[in-house]
Amino acid sequence: MIIERIETDRLVIRNFTPDDANDLYEILGDAETMKHCEPAYDLEKTKDFLHGFCISKNGAVAAVHKQSQKVMVSAKTLWACKSRNA
Repeated sequence: MIIERIETDRLVIRNFTPDDANDLYEILGDAETMKHCEPAYDLEKTKDFLHGFCISKNGAVAAVHKQSQKVMVSAKTLWACKSRNA
């Protein structure tokens, strides 16, 4: 899923970078966030997912809040959770 950078007033949609590991871990490592998907990830599993899927396979894009510069969600994560619970 290679995209050009897309911007709105509040968000930037872009490809993931290695620097996104901690922000992505805050999402994927949270048990409440992940309760309908799969068990929460530890930091190592998050980094493996980031590099092995999001970056290497261009499997997901990041939605980044402009003001905080934090990754808010992975588009693929939303899809995966929805698919599992359909």
